[in-house]
Amino acid sequence: MLVEFSELPETARIWIYQADRNFNSEELQE
Repeated sequence: MLVEFSELPETARIWIYQADRNFNSEELQE
C-alpha cells in the first residue's frame, strides 16, 4: 500500500540519516 508522505500522521513518520561511520558502544546503548 502506498500513502503520500504528507498524509502520514506525525507519529508514523521515520527520518533516516546517513552517517560516515559506525555507531560506537555508547551510542548503541541510547
